[in-house]
Amino acid sequence: MVSRILIPTDFSTASLQVVLAYLEQTEKKEIEIILACGVDLGSSITTFYSFDKEFYLEDIQGDDFIKGCQVIRAKYKNKLKEIYADLVISKNSRYIANYLKGNQIIELVLSERYKYSQNKRLAFDLHGRLCELQMKVGSVVNKLAVPQSENDKRDELEALFFRKNIKLSYE
Repeated sequence: MVSRILIPTDFSTASLQVVLAYLEQTEKKEIEIILACGVDLGSSITTFYSFDKEFYLEDIQGDDFIKGCQVIRAKYKNKLKEIYADLVISKNSRYIANYLKGNQIIELVLSERYKYSQNKRLAFDLHGRLCELQMKVGSVVNKLAVPQSENDKRDELEALFFRKNIKLSYE
């Protein structure tokens, strides 16, 4: 059975360190990872109807982030069945609990050293909100201590993969 995991992200390449750390430590064989960002649409019906999830995701994800996800998928192709982006569109605790239940999320992966850096309109810190709600959400919470060296603090694809001696094959 596939284990569906949620990892909050701000769609920076540096945030993919959490994905790499999780995949390196887990024993699970079939994993589906959802990289989610929080977006608060508020109570305006105009905002709700004019919001386009696909356009927002396309706008918020950079090319390096997408390439990083592709490299991760290639490296962990034996255990990683799927990795994709999604939005949690409310800060409401019931909505978040229903989102996790409806998407059959069995585990939340939260970094102990996560620093939210998104400044996109409507975005909110999903990681911080999940930390506040972790007792109420009903999923297993896995807190990772993701090490960051001086070079890894830059938001560059090469710092994520090529300075960690990760062997890549381009099949």
